[in-house]
Amino acid sequence: MVLLPEKKRPVMARNSSLTQKSAYRILAAITALLIGLASLQLANHTALAQTVPAVPVAYDSLTNTIYIGANYNSSDPAQKPYVNYPSHPDAPKSPITLPEVDAALTALGHPDLIVNNGGNVWTLKANTVISQTARLDLTSATLGVLRLDSTVPPGGTLGVTKIVARGGHLNINGIRLYSWDANSPEPEGYDTNVSDGRSFLLAERGGRMDIIDSEISHLGYSPGEPSGLSWRKTATSGDPRDPNVIRTGATGSVLRSNVHDNYFGQYSYEAYGLVIRESEFHHNLYYGIDPHDYSSGFEVAFNKVHHNGNHGIIFSRGCVDNKIHHNEVYDNASHGIMLDRGSERNEITDNTVYNNGDGIAIFQSSNNLIRGNILRDNNRGVRINATFDSDDIYDGLSNNNIVQGNTIENSGQYGIYLYERADKNIIEGNTITGSQLDGIYIKTGGNIIRNNAVRVNRHGIAIIGGAGAAYTPGGIEPLYQPGHKNEIYGNTIEDNNGNGILLRGAVETVIGPQLSQPNSAHANSIRTNGASGIRMDTGAVGNVVFGNTIVGNVADGVLVRGADSNKNRITRNSITANGGRGINLQNGGNGDLAAPEVTSPENATTVTGTAVPGSIVEVYRDTNNQGAVYKGSALADASGNWSFTLPANDNPQEGPITVLAIDSVGNTSPFGGDGVLASLAVYSIGAGKDGETTVFISGQGAIVTLPDIQAALRVISPTTDLLVLEDPANKVWMSNVSLFINRGVTLKLTSDTVSWLKLRSQATDIVLEKAGEAAYNYKSFVTLRTYNGNILIDGVKITSWDPQINNYDTDISNGRSYLLAKYDARMDIRNSVLSYLGSADGESYGVSWRDINEAEQPDVLMTRVTGEVINSVFSYNYYGIYTFQASHMIFRGNKFHNNIGYGFDPHDFSHHFIVEDNEAFENGNHGFIISRGCNNFVIRRNKSYNNRYTVGTDNRRAHGFMLDPGSPNSRYPQEPSFDNLLEYNEAWGNDGYGLRVVGSTNNTVQMNTFTGNLQGITLEQGSTGNTGSF
Repeated sequence: MVLLPEKKRPVMARNSSLTQKSAYRILAAITALLIGLASLQLANHTALAQTVPAVPVAYDSLTNTIYIGANYNSSDPAQKPYVNYPSHPDAPKSPITLPEVDAALTALGHPDLIVNNGGNVWTLKANTVISQTARLDLTSATLGVLRLDSTVPPGGTLGVTKIVARGGHLNINGIRLYSWDANSPEPEGYDTNVSDGRSFLLAERGGRMDIIDSEISHLGYSPGEPSGLSWRKTATSGDPRDPNVIRTGATGSVLRSNVHDNYFGQYSYEAYGLVIRESEFHHNLYYGIDPHDYSSGFEVAFNKVHHNGNHGIIFSRGCVDNKIHHNEVYDNASHGIMLDRGSERNEITDNTVYNNGDGIAIFQSSNNLIRGNILRDNNRGVRINATFDSDDIYDGLSNNNIVQGNTIENSGQYGIYLYERADKNIIEGNTITGSQLDGIYIKTGGNIIRNNAVRVNRHGIAIIGGAGAAYTPGGIEPLYQPGHKNEIYGNTIEDNNGNGILLRGAVETVIGPQLSQPNSAHANSIRTNGASGIRMDTGAVGNVVFGNTIVGNVADGVLVRGADSNKNRITRNSITANGGRGINLQNGGNGDLAAPEVTSPENATTVTGTAVPGSIVEVYRDTNNQGAVYKGSALADASGNWSFTLPANDNPQEGPITVLAIDSVGNTSPFGGDGVLASLAVYSIGAGKDGETTVFISGQGAIVTLPDIQAALRVISPTTDLLVLEDPANKVWMSNVSLFINRGVTLKLTSDTVSWLKLRSQATDIVLEKAGEAAYNYKSFVTLRTYNGNILIDGVKITSWDPQINNYDTDISNGRSYLLAKYDARMDIRNSVLSYLGSADGESYGVSWRDINEAEQPDVLMTRVTGEVINSVFSYNYYGIYTFQASHMIFRGNKFHNNIGYGFDPHDFSHHFIVEDNEAFENGNHGFIISRGCNNFVIRRNKSYNNRYTVGTDNRRAHGFMLDPGSPNSRYPQEPSFDNLLEYNEAWGNDGYGLRVVGSTNNTVQMNTFTGNLQGITLEQGSTGNTGSF
C-alpha cells in the first residue's frame, strides 16, 4: 500500500508557504475546471486527452484515493434519467485509460501513484473510485499486467488497494490483474496472505464492471465487499425485490476469463443482469461464484468451476430469475451448485457436476428448475431441504421445485434426497444409477416421482415417514407431514441391490396410476431387485399399489411387515416370477388377512371359492403361483362365498388360477388358489442400464436356452428380429438385443443348440458428454450379462459382429459387445472360443467376473462371483479375461492371445484361484497380471511368451508374469498382492521381465524358467517376505 504523508495533507499542500485551507481551495478549483472540461463537446478528444483528459481526475491524500469522473446532474434533463440508474444501457460514460489517469495525476504533482514498471506492467498504489460519468479502460490496448499494491506499510496492519466503480464503469479486457505485495516470496509478487489484507475490485450503486479475456487472481481477504471481485447495491433505494429497484443494481460481465486464488471467485449483493460465461473459476479460498442477497437476472454459463474451498456456485438469499447452464463444476470442497434461502424461479440446466459434496443443493428455496444435468461421483446428486435454523432471521420452505431429466450416477449416498419441509416437489425423467445408498430418498410429503429410471442403487426409491423423518421445530410448518401423500408412477425400478421401493412409515403413498383415473402409462416397472419389489414396514399405512408390473425380484413381489403396517391396498398389478411370494404378510402386516380359497375345479370357466366376508376377491392367472394376468374381481358375500365367470378370451396357458382378497379398509392378502410354484422363465423387454434394448429373463430356478428365448420373443415382439437363427444347419445365432439373465436363472449356451453366437456390435460415432469427454453409444452394441444368475458356455464360439461390414468388430473406440457375470453370479466357460469382445469400459473389458461391496457395509469385502474356465480360447478381446473381487475360480488349459491389453487379469482382492496349464502370448500388455490385493492364487505350469507393450504409446514393457498392488494413479489405494504361489511356469520372448513383483508380499516363487526376457525376475517397491528361487 502506498505510504501517505505523515500529516495526511491534501494533495495541493506540497508548498510549505501555502496554508492547508488555501490548498483545499486550489484543489476544488482544479477539480471544478476538469469537470467543466469533461462537459464540453470536444472536436478532437484523442489529441486533447494527451494533455488534459476529458474525464476529471482528482486525488485525496487523506484516504489515498483517486477520483475519476463525476455524478450525473439531476438538473440536466439529459442526465437526470441516469442519476438513480447509472447502469442503464444508454447512460453515457466518458472513457479514460490508466496511462491517461497517470498523466493527469502527474500533472497534479503525483507521479508515483501509478507506476509504469516497463514491459507493459503497471502498478496501482492508490484506491480508485470511478464515478457515474466515467469509464476506466484497463485493456490490452495500453497495458498487459496491472498489479494492485497490497504491501503492508511500515507500522501498518492492512495492505489494500481497491478499484471501485461507484456508478461508473470499470472495463477490464485482455490483461492480467492481481494483488501485489513487495515482500511476497512469489516470483511475480502475488499476495498470498489474506490475513493482512489484499486488494479488490468492486462495482457498486449501479456501477458496471466487465472482465473480458483476462486473468484475475489473488484478490480479496474477507467476505462481502472485500472478497475480491464484487458487484454490490442498487443505485435506487427501496425494496430490492421490486423490479424497478433491482434493475438499478450493479451489473457487468465476466467473459472468457480466468479467475483464481481470490478470497471469493466472484461475489454480488443486489446485483442485476450479470453475465458470467466461458470463464474458469478455480482454487479460490472459499466460493467460486457467489451471487448473494437479491442478485437477479444472471446468466452463468459455459464456465469451469473447480477446486474452490467451499461451494462451486452458490446463489444465496432472495436470488431470483437466474439461469445457470452448461457449466462444468467439479472437485469443490463443498457443493457443486447451490440455491440458498429464498432463491426462486432459477434454472439450473445442462451442467456437468462431479466430485463435490452435493452435486446440486436447494435450501429453503422454491419454484426452481433442475433439468438436464449430469451429476456423477458426488456425495449426493440432488439435495433439497428447508431445515429450520433458529440463528437465521430468514425462514422458508423448499416446495414446488422440479428435478427433471438429469443423469445422476455413482453418488456416495443418495441420488436425490428430500428432507425437512421439502414438499410438493416433482422428480421426473431422471436416470439414477450407482448410488451407495438409495436412488431417491424422500422424508417429506406431497411429492411426485414419475418416469424415472432407477437402477443399481441400494434401494431404488425410499419414502420415510414417522419418527424417522422428524423435522426441526420452530419454523414455518410444512405443507405435508413427513412421508405422507407422495405419488410414484411411470418409473422403471430395477437391478437395485435392496428393495425396489421401500415405504417405511409412509402414509397414503400411491404407487402406480390413480385408482380413480387408471392410465397404463403410469404403471411402474419394478423388477430384478435384490430384495423385494416393494417393502412396507414401520407404520406404513393406507398406501395403494395399483397397476404395476412387479417381476423377478429376489425376495417377495410385495412385502408388508409389522402389525403397525396396515390398510395397504395391492390391486390389479402383474406380479410374477419373484423369488419369494407374490405378496407376503409378515408379523401382522395388513392384519394378516387370509388369502381366499378356490373351490371350483381346475378347468372351470366359473371360478368359485371362499374369502373374508365382504372382501373383494381379485382373480389372476400365473405360471408361478403369483398374479401375472388380472382377470377380474368378485365380492364375497356375508358368508364369504364368491363366484367369478372368466372372460371369453381367457387363456388357460397363462397359468393356473390365483386369487387375492382386499377387505373393506384396504388390507390385501397374499395370493391363494390353484397355482404351484414353478421354475418357469418370464421374459420382458425394456431398457438396460445404459438405455440399450434388453431382454430380461427372470424366474427363480428357470433354465433357458437360445431357442427358448427366441420362442418367447416371437410372442412378445413378433415383427422384430431380436434373436435370429441365421444358419440352422450349423446352429449360428445372431443377437440384435442385449440379454440380461436375472437372479436364479441359468442360461445354457451349449453345442447341442448353438455353435456360434454373434453379438451385434456396430461401428457408430462417439457420443460426446457435455464436459467434452468421449462416451460410448451403448445402443450400438449388445451385451450378455447376469446379475446373480448363471451362464454356462460349453463348446460355443462367441464374438462381436458388425453386420454392416459382415465381420468382427475390431474398432474399440466406440465400445464393443461384452460378457459380464456380476454380484452373486456364476459363469462357466468350457471348450469355447470368445473373441473380439470388450473395450476400455471398466464395466467389462470383454469377458469379466465382478462383485462390489454392499452399500450398508462398504468395508465388508464381497467376493461372491465365481466360475470355471477350462480348455478355452480368449483372443482379440480388450483383455483376455478380467476379474474384480472374484473368488474360488479355476482357469485350466486356456489360451489368451492377441488381446489388446492383458492376456489374463485378475484384479482387486480376487482370491483362491487355481491357474494351471494356460498360455498367454502375443498380447499388447502383460501375459499374466495379478493386481491389487489378490491372494491365495496357485499359478502353476503356465507359459507366457512374446508379449509386447502395444496398448499405449508411452514407454512401457509387457512382462510375462506380474504381481502388483494396483496402479498408483487409481482412485483406490494400492494394496499388496500376497500369499500367492508361482511354480513351474515359463516365460520367454517378452519385451519386459519374466516376472515382476511390485509392492507385493509373502509370495512363493519356485521352479520357474524365465529366459530371453529383458530381465528374469525383479522385486521392487516394498516387496518383502517373498520366498523361493530368485
